[in-house]
Amino acid sequence: MKTFAAILVFTLTLPAIGSTHDESKSTKAVIELFTSQGCYSCPPADELLGATLKSNKNIIGFEFHVDYWDQLVHGDDGSWQDPFSNPQHTARQRLYNTLPLQGRRGVYTPQMIVNGNFALVGSNSQQLRHQLEKQTKIPTQIYVLSAKNNNLAVKINGEPNVRANIWLINFIPEITTEIKSGENKGASMRNFNVVTAMQRVGLWNGGVEEFNWDISDLPPEQRCAILVQKPMGEILGASYCP
Repeated sequence: MKTFAAILVFTLTLPAIGSTHDESKSTKAVIELFTSQGCYSCPPADELLGATLKSNKNIIGFEFHVDYWDQLVHGDDGSWQDPFSNPQHTARQRLYNTLPLQGRRGVYTPQMIVNGNFALVGSNSQQLRHQLEKQTKIPTQIYVLSAKNNNLAVKINGEPNVRANIWLINFIPEITTEIKSGENKGASMRNFNVVTAMQRVGLWNGGVEEFNWDISDLPPEQRCAILVQKPMGEILGASYCP
């Protein structure tokens, strides 16, 4: 899978490939955490995301590791090249902050964006809890019809006459990294639902539509998810693949 283009035209344990589910029926929020392994204040946000996903099965979330920490030197400890950093993740964060976001705007880490329209400091558990309590249900339902023989078939059901992009996301559910340098030198950092690739795979025109995609290039240790998002950032639907 190709990594996503930097335009906005625009987990933890998941079922095995080959099963089907309709988890999106109850999905009420999507959290995007912009973070970095080189950022001293980011580990609490990483842990908050992991805990939130574990305790709230109707929340979907991802870590997007930005690249602007990679060259920052922390005294004698030097810098740390985050193995998951990607300039396109940074571009996605910056694009969000050109849109009419609510909450704490700006490009900073750790930053969480909820449902594509509300920003907050990623380690602020109280504000995150308050924001999630305000959410009811994402309006568009995504049903995974089949995920056999490297083919993913889904049905998207929502309001008619709505145009939104469909993204297919690859991610690592959980990984621990020993940090050798930089601000977090000596730390053992856990990261959750780390995005490794994101590709625009279709356009949803509202109502009920079915789609099929080849997922043969999905590494066996990774999972995937589907995101339906308006060009102006609002997330309409989300579901993990089986």
